[in-house]
Amino acid sequence: MTALVQTAGIFLQALRANLRGRGAWVLPALLAANALLLPRALRGDGTVEAGYTLAVRYTLGFTAFVLAIKGAASGAAAMASDRRSGALALTLAKPARAAALFAGKWLGALAACALMLAASHALVLLPLRLNPETAARMASRGVVGATLAPARDVARAAFERMRREGTLPEGVPEREVLRDLARQAGQGYDVAGGGESIEWRFDLPRPLKPGAEIGLRVTFDQQWGMIGAARGSVALRPAGAEGWAAEATVEGAVLQEVEAPFKGFDPAGCKAFEARFTNLGGEDAEPVLIHPGRGVALLVYGGNFWANAVRAYALQLALVAVFTALGVALGAAFSMPVAVFAATVLYVLSMIAPALAEEDFVDEDEKPGFLTRAGRGVTTALQKGFDPLVSPEPLARLTRGEKIPAGVLAQSLGAGFFVFPGLALLVFCGILKLRDSQEDG
Repeated sequence: MTALVQTAGIFLQALRANLRGRGAWVLPALLAANALLLPRALRGDGTVEAGYTLAVRYTLGFTAFVLAIKGAASGAAAMASDRRSGALALTLAKPARAAALFAGKWLGALAACALMLAASHALVLLPLRLNPETAARMASRGVVGATLAPARDVARAAFERMRREGTLPEGVPEREVLRDLARQAGQGYDVAGGGESIEWRFDLPRPLKPGAEIGLRVTFDQQWGMIGAARGSVALRPAGAEGWAAEATVEGAVLQEVEAPFKGFDPAGCKAFEARFTNLGGEDAEPVLIHPGRGVALLVYGGNFWANAVRAYALQLALVAVFTALGVALGAAFSMPVAVFAATVLYVLSMIAPALAEEDFVDEDEKPGFLTRAGRGVTTALQKGFDPLVSPEPLARLTRGEKIPAGVLAQSLGAGFFVFPGLALLVFCGILKLRDSQEDG
């Protein structure tokens, strides 16, 4: 009980300092100007879709970046100020537990950021909702990807086939071969020439309710240089059924998403579906390529946009929480500029790590050196560590009208509000113990 009282007192003090400190109004004013003016300045290609996407993704994405750095700066500044003034030693001597001190400083800085992030969301989304053209795009649909064999299983099957055929590369460890094969497994395309068909299976987590409406989304692709339109028919049926229950015609250009809602089809009680795409071009038509992982999805209509917006807000706040906790931990050892610089670098690396992890900048014939292996290790660690926070892409899902799954939300919130702050608390406590031992010495 004493620890909770201490935490609450430190929290209120930190929140008051963030909201009433010198120049505290500057950042909220800048974020408000960003939310109100940036959507009007970014027009994209002039279409409603582009304007809506730029307004949500760029404006709120920039706001989250600023608040992540602000949270780190606030936490680091509070701790650095306490160290310089001697208040840290007095606070710990009361005695106040290190965990209560960390939690109070972290939650105080995070609460101020949460208020500013909520205000930014409201300033961006409410005007869009009041505009009839953009309001029509503010939907929330469940998105279910095609059921694919695990990349690891595909890689193992390909490896065994290469072993039987004697085509395994010489001098390359099995682990590296499997890693490359697994990466290639996720890059393959399904191909449909003129008159040919492709089929996929979709497995839902639970059966659909009566009255549910579903559709199919397809993204067309073609081989490099074969720019043109693609036309085909899509059909849907419950898994295992003999005939196709619904069918629609779709048409679009290369890399264009097309959506085909199935009218008059009641899928109540079904949780597994099969879909088919047929290329309606003639025999001389260019083949259509569709990526099974990202190029086709089953859509379940009827979600609530504002509930999805709250989920997107929570995911953004989870990322801000991580860097706020990092700022508090680093502020116990370093000055505010150093702590903020380290947090900013880590933020940028966490954003680009997924892209770097997919690239291979080393010549296949060149043996990677120590620095290259170390760089790969750091990139992989960052990519795996921050994946629960970065991979959900809440603003991308929000602009595309895709419902953020509850499982993804729970995983991200757990990482952002418990796992990473817990690790930061351990670092914080370790720094304080080290400082105490040096002072006693």
